[in-house]
Amino acid sequence: MKKRILIALLLLPGLFTRAQLIVNLQAPPAGVVQKSQLWNILVTNTRGGNIDASINMMMTNSQTGEQVLSATTGPVVFPPGNTMLNATQVVPVQYNILSSSYNIDPGQNGFLPPGNFTVCYNFNLISTHGIAAQECNVMVIEPLSPPQLILPEDQTAIENTVFPQFSLLPPAQLNLFTNLQYDLSLVQMDPGQSAADALQTNIPVLYQQDIPGTSL
Repeated sequence: MKKRILIALLLLPGLFTRAQLIVNLQAPPAGVVQKSQLWNILVTNTRGGNIDASINMMMTNSQTGEQVLSATTGPVVFPPGNTMLNATQVVPVQYNILSSSYNIDPGQNGFLPPGNFTVCYNFNLISTHGIAAQECNVMVIEPLSPPQLILPEDQTAIENTVFPQFSLLPPAQLNLFTNLQYDLSLVQMDPGQSAADALQTNIPVLYQQDIPGTSL
């Protein structure tokens, strides 16, 4: 019985440590994201005094689990109550690029690469090196602009039905992509159908994957 009580008492400090900070991530769930937006975090200190902590961030590919980017902040003081963090309050931030599969802007305010990612934060106490809070968020990062078909133009007829040519503008920012390839699906659009419905339900007239260039 004494051993059980001792184990329980040893576990209690860890439980209280985790409850000291409540973290509410404010980064957008989808859209174009810059590194500075990773630090838009609402933190609530539930303790009576200040809490000094540093923040470790890890960004991983949500599908493969591949680690993409990590970051460590300088010390941050959290007074009792709510603190709305931003990038200027967590400097200096040390970023580490962990994957060669992505072109990541090295700048402090650079754009993050498009994709589906899980971003996790650990708030580490300066005094004891314990963890004051942990929180994760799923983030869908999109390009500044999607690929755009420029030939043929929208709402125009294809005159060359033997060897029609399709050309497009790549997504922006192009330098954020590696090994960029395209899929083309050409379907007939029936009367009363929207373009999205036709693509989802009609059998393609032409479907080609992994096109390496911007024309076909």
